[in-house]
Amino acid sequence: MAAIAKRLRSELEYIRLVRPTAFVRATVLDARDAVLRRRDPLTPPRRLGFVGSGDFRTAGDEFRELFVSLGGLRPNEDVLDVGSGVGRGAIGLTGWLLGRYEGIDVVRRGIDWCQQAITPRYPNFHFQVADVYNRHYNPVGRFSASEYRFPFEDRSFDFVVLTSVFTHLLPADRDNYISEIARVLRPTGRCFATFFLLNSEARRSLQDAGSSLKFRFSRPGYWTDNERIPEAAVAYEEADVRDELERSGLRIAKLRYGVWSGRSDGVGWQDAVVAERSS
Repeated sequence: MAAIAKRLRSELEYIRLVRPTAFVRATVLDARDAVLRRRDPLTPPRRLGFVGSGDFRTAGDEFRELFVSLGGLRPNEDVLDVGSGVGRGAIGLTGWLLGRYEGIDVVRRGIDWCQQAITPRYPNFHFQVADVYNRHYNPVGRFSASEYRFPFEDRSFDFVVLTSVFTHLLPADRDNYISEIARVLRPTGRCFATFFLLNSEARRSLQDAGSSLKFRFSRPGYWTDNERIPEAAVAYEEADVRDELERSGLRIAKLRYGVWSGRSDGVGWQDAVVAERSS
């Protein structure tokens, strides 16, 4: 009971500090949907939408199209979704993916919902809690992200997905996750991941445009937009990310810059990276 209370207090603190208005509005809309009996069984209650925004189903379909067009995902491949959340990416793949899907996340309430709503309908989709410490979402986690080992055998997956994960990881955590990605990828596998990447063009755009993210606070090895909660938004030098991938035997095969910095040629919000084995 004490551990549950600690987790709930931490989540409530995060909601109060980061997105209080959104949470209250979501709770009201959930109540309305319940009264009107119009909630899609494969769309979670809005109050569980602790990441992302917009229409849940549409976002899932857009993720699938991006995984296919940019990452080359095929229906018969096995997928690992690191930071699967409340199933936004998984829903877009249901009914399309024939291979195995494994989703892991530190937020137990998101995993619980996916296990109850998705797996019974799509038995090739599995979800489990990543027992990783996070001061907001999993304050009773046993492992730090810098030491966590993905609970899968070497070379188990063709495609590893991390959307809005590296944008919340500090350097030691990032480096361990990259190493784990390289470990679980098959020889022809790919990793699709999103970042906030800093380079000369991004910096010019940040100065010229009215981006909501400024990354004003410099820390060893990264930049943050939130001095009090650094992991709320983390940006890395593009060159550093390339170097770390190469140290783990990976390389960037494709890169599509997002619009987060205000760049005029960006597509999507975050920078999308597709990495593959370098040899």
